Amino acid sequence: MSCRPFDFYQIQNNPHYFHTGHAGNGDQILIGPRLPKLAMLRFDADGNFLGLRVRAIPRDLLHFDGSVIHIDRAILDAFVEKWKTEIELSPGTISIRPFFMIEKRIGIKDLPDSFEELQNHSEELDPETRHDLEDDLQHWLDAGNFVFWWNQDYYLNREGKVVSS
Repeated sequence: MSCRPFDFYQIQNNPHYFHTGHAGNGDQILIGPRLPKLAMLRFDADGNFLGLRVRAIPRDLLHFDGSVIHIDRAILDAFVEKWKTEIELSPGTISIRPFFMIEKRIGIKDLPDSFEELQNHSEELDPETRHDLEDDLQHWLDAGNFVFWWNQDYYLNREGKVVSS
């Protein structure tokens, strides 16, 4: 159940993390790395989630450090730009409805995990901690913030700008 007073979430283009905009066919798009692949989320003009597409990045361009995967930023950017060109992506803010792919941990949540813990286990917290978290939660809700999960959790404000990662 959403605790937000509106049905859409804005996500701004932020090339450091992901690229958003509108494709030539009218779809709303989010593209970015999900190493060892690139991933693209597609939404229709009304903000409904249409699906996830992935493209492999050649393994010889990836560098493995234990469980961490690295790629040269210029190479990654070239792969992203190629895909953006193919779909005729015009950069911009997208306006989408809530969705979440549990198995991929991609999607939107109204609250960070710490606030969900507050809602689910508040009786286990000492009064001062509970009060502080309740104040933080109210500030979060008043600001219209939300969490976008994409490789990690990104905190976005009401306008869709990444404010913390």
